[in-house]
Amino acid sequence: MNRRLLFWIVWLGVLGGVVMALLWLAPQAIREERGAPPAVHAPATQEASAPRSLSAPASIPGTPQGPSPAFPPIAQPAVAPTTPSPVGSPAASSTPPVAPITLDVSPIADYWREQYGITAEDIRQTLERLRAEGVPEHILRDAGAVFVRLPRRNVHAVTIGTLDLPVTATAGEPVPYRLTGRLPDASHAFTHILVTQFDDRLVLQPLGTRSGEPAPGIEVPVELDGALDPLPAGRYRIEYPGQPANEERFLTVE
Repeated sequence: MNRRLLFWIVWLGVLGGVVMALLWLAPQAIREERGAPPAVHAPATQEASAPRSLSAPASIPGTPQGPSPAFPPIAQPAVAPTTPSPVGSPAASSTPPVAPITLDVSPIADYWREQYGITAEDIRQTLERLRAEGVPEHILRDAGAVFVRLPRRNVHAVTIGTLDLPVTATAGEPVPYRLTGRLPDASHAFTHILVTQFDDRLVLQPLGTRSGEPAPGIEVPVELDGALDPLPAGRYRIEYPGQPANEERFLTVE
């Protein structure tokens, strides 16, 4: 009986010691865990980065490093360097700004002349007219914006409605005609019919000019009388834009 009682006393003592140890260690562990607050609550600190050199352009991440491709420089008039004025002295006169290259002396002017017969004088006059209208300079350097306002020559000017020609004509003499149709708008004007000969075919094209001035897109009816240049003797088939597919026209020159 005494041994059993002693056993239980020892057992309870050991269990009590373990419980007391847990009760003492648990608050300390909790305090240590709470001693370092989460990173989201800590005040953010940021070190000032060193200033970036302006002489080296920033590169885009992920792009290969190396020398930039060489592009031909844009020719501009040279500007003489200026020296700073001493403190207290009157400021030296500033160098006048360099005027940018305009369209009338740019490579596009050569292309327009070759393709459309537009001259440098046409371009200059158009630019002066647009400046007088208050068009900003950056738009005047836009080739597409200026092109639609340029005068044009030998453009297709008339949509033919009817074309009256004699059945016969005399060789070496003009061939009279009467033409009715429509101009695309009031900025167009008819000048002449271009005759192109392909063997026994005569292709007639009504040509004219376009002023480049803004105009409402309303067709203008016209009725025109004129004469084709003299033709050599022969029998010709007549063709022109807008001709009905089932219409055959012939002109005999004797």
